[in-house]
Amino acid sequence: MSRAQHAIETLSWQSRAARPDAAMAHQARLSAFLAGPGQAAIDKVFSHLSPPGEVWRLDRLEIDLGPLAPEDSFEQWADCLERQLWTQLLRVRQTLPPSARTGLLAWRAAAGTGGARSLSASQHALENFLYYLAHGHLPWSLSPLAGRELSAWLARLAQRTGPRLWTLLQQIYPSDYVLARLSQITPHQGLQALLAVRHRELADSLSMLDEQILAPLQARGRLGAYQVARLQQAWRVAGLRALWGQRAGNLSSDRLRRLLHELGAALSLQLGQGWLSAWRPAQTLRGRRGAQSELTQMLLSGLFCVLGRRPGQPKPPARDSGAAAPRRVVFARAARVDNDSARREVDEPPELSEATLAAWLPGPQRRASPELRAQLQTLLLRRERRWDCARRLSAATRWRLIGALSGRAADSAAASGDSADAANAGARWDESLRQFALAALSGGARPVAGQTAGLSALQAWLLDYTLRQLALGEAAPRDARGWQRLWQRALAEWRAPPAAADPPQPVAVAPVTATTGTTAGKLSRILAFAAEPVARRGWLPRLRIALWLAEPTLCRAWLARTQDAERWTLLHALFPTAAPALETASRALLAAQALLLPQWTGAQRQASHWDFLTAYLLRDGLPPTPDGMARRYALHLCRETLSEHGAQGATLARWLALLDQALNATGAEPVRSISSAALRRAPSVAEQWQASRLPNAARTRAPQPAPPPAIDGHYLNNAGLVLLANYSQRLFGVLGLLDGARFSDAEAQSRAVRCLAYLVDGHDQGSEPEWVLPKLLCGMPLAQPLIGEAGVAPDTRAVLDSLLDAVIAHWSALGRTSPTGLRETFLLREGGLRHEQTSAAAHWRLTVKPGPFDMLLDRLPWSYATIKLPWMTEALYVDWR
Repeated sequence: MSRAQHAIETLSWQSRAARPDAAMAHQARLSAFLAGPGQAAIDKVFSHLSPPGEVWRLDRLEIDLGPLAPEDSFEQWADCLERQLWTQLLRVRQTLPPSARTGLLAWRAAAGTGGARSLSASQHALENFLYYLAHGHLPWSLSPLAGRELSAWLARLAQRTGPRLWTLLQQIYPSDYVLARLSQITPHQGLQALLAVRHRELADSLSMLDEQILAPLQARGRLGAYQVARLQQAWRVAGLRALWGQRAGNLSSDRLRRLLHELGAALSLQLGQGWLSAWRPAQTLRGRRGAQSELTQMLLSGLFCVLGRRPGQPKPPARDSGAAAPRRVVFARAARVDNDSARREVDEPPELSEATLAAWLPGPQRRASPELRAQLQTLLLRRERRWDCARRLSAATRWRLIGALSGRAADSAAASGDSADAANAGARWDESLRQFALAALSGGARPVAGQTAGLSALQAWLLDYTLRQLALGEAAPRDARGWQRLWQRALAEWRAPPAAADPPQPVAVAPVTATTGTTAGKLSRILAFAAEPVARRGWLPRLRIALWLAEPTLCRAWLARTQDAERWTLLHALFPTAAPALETASRALLAAQALLLPQWTGAQRQASHWDFLTAYLLRDGLPPTPDGMARRYALHLCRETLSEHGAQGATLARWLALLDQALNATGAEPVRSISSAALRRAPSVAEQWQASRLPNAARTRAPQPAPPPAIDGHYLNNAGLVLLANYSQRLFGVLGLLDGARFSDAEAQSRAVRCLAYLVDGHDQGSEPEWVLPKLLCGMPLAQPLIGEAGVAPDTRAVLDSLLDAVIAHWSALGRTSPTGLRETFLLREGGLRHEQTSAAAHWRLTVKPGPFDMLLDRLPWSYATIKLPWMTEALYVDWR
């Protein structure tokens, strides 16, 4: 319709005439009527019957106008249309029940129910906003350009809906999609209003940080307006992430620590490390709301501790109250971590450097808190992190780390049992491990028959095994004999079964860390590894293959090139002793998964299962035993469903019980015999902490369970983008976004979407609701949110601008058209996009609105009628001229 307040998706008109020639003339006159007076008549009736503040939704409305004389004027036809439409709408209005379904229930039910509904304007706005969060685009009745006002929209909803808005947001799934989509809403006022309805004190504290830190720095010229806006946005996103998933109450100390990390990381990213010399506290904030709150003072003090205050620089403001001071000091000290690491999730842990651990670990004679111990255990479940500890940490820091993992003070965990300082205790423990390794090697210990191993290789393995077992919750030995028993178990796992020996070959640590090569070269070595002689498949070559497969890109390539049988052949080569039991356990766990998650497709189950196996065995290097695998599998399923259902997902304890029951139901004897011991043990603090963390969105294996059904029609303002589709593969290759014929990761895919949007718009100020077609051309599910930094980098803009110049030069019919002329004439074109299902396959169809210069399309040197890029799952058919 011509006016924005009314919208009709499909308007069809059926008429009968006595003669075919009269029918054609009548149809032409009806088309002209509907485009002019008829549309105005419909708009008039809709406006009269829809009171201010009320919204009607009609799935279908039929009216019978009776005979329309061809000789009557348009005014007569309009009068007839008004009378019949008025009468029919009054009848519908009388049948409307009082609208009791609003918000989340309304948009969940909207696509599955027929008839008519009446909503208030505020309910209608809330419904459309929730629809966007779930689907990634706006309903067909709203212009995509409405997405440019998402921040003001969110602020109004927060003001009108109050705390119930937060509850509704928490109920949408997948919850990580909703969080990512909310985090992209700019400017920051929308998120500020949302935070205020959930945690007023946190919202006020962030505003006070703006005035205490950002405003003085801006006044002294240290920050520009653009930088201030980015920091304000980043701080609100950090606050949103800290509150997300928490059902009620105040922030826990763990969430506060993570919040401080992210606040400090954002500030350092904009200012570097020397900004404190230019900062002076604001002096005019006394009496302002939040200025003297405990949370404000805690965040302000913690920020300075995170960033580190140099001598001579101003001290952070401190409160006079002595009661709260110890809490702030302890909290701030625990919060001191590396600034770059603070930006990462648990799935992308920080580097365990000397500086990071020096800030994290407690001092001598002090125990690590349960939260810190849980975080350290989670970080050290990664094999690469354990190897970093072996290569980079001093003996004293390693010993303090072992003390923290054991839950005891570092000195009390010393092998000798005395109270020497951490440095001496660490040196003695290192020497004890070295002597054990020497004795084992002199006694003939070998990683595989026919090979020798250096002392450094065995020491590294013993330390890796020690940290792994402590990360899994095993109690640290209390004396030298206990450590000897632990290392004997490590030695048994290190050895491989006897086999025919090839000539001995020396082994050293260097090949593991120094081996380099292309992805294709590594993949070829991986695929050929199982066929190599047993004597050449020693511990270090096997470790090298496992570390290669820990790389997400290489692991995806290996999974794409192999089937289950080939994968298990390689796993038998990598784990010659444990593989038969692991394969049996894998089959039982996969069968149990099918019982527990029947809504998943076979492809989803296989993808999730192999995600777990590769992470457990290759990336993390955890014990290759069915017992350990079954327990971690329950945690894997808990996290998978947490990412789909948020706070509504089952707890880890519940998943352990469910998996135990499902394994018993499958009748898998080898696993069922151990599941009672492995799965009926209560979750540890570390396991509960790990279960509450969402998997990394960047490695989403497949589309999440679909949100509520969406209308499959989309009305676009950038339909002409299809003219550039043939250039996209070369463009993305130049920008380094591809790995072969696929995007290297989800962030690269999001960058590609933003690049296509820039090509059409000429700026990067658009929003996700406008990018339905760019997402489709990049093979991204429409419901999947974009991730990574918003906007387009200046060097990338130069590449994109040059592409438009190349298109104009290649399309000689355009003559001397400028990039702006190309956009306005062809790229910024209206169109309708629909998803169609045929007997052959599902596909998309785009119908582009004709324009005055479309005859130039006949001289286009390339085709656009059918588009199927390597990363697109369904073809796009274009109807244009």
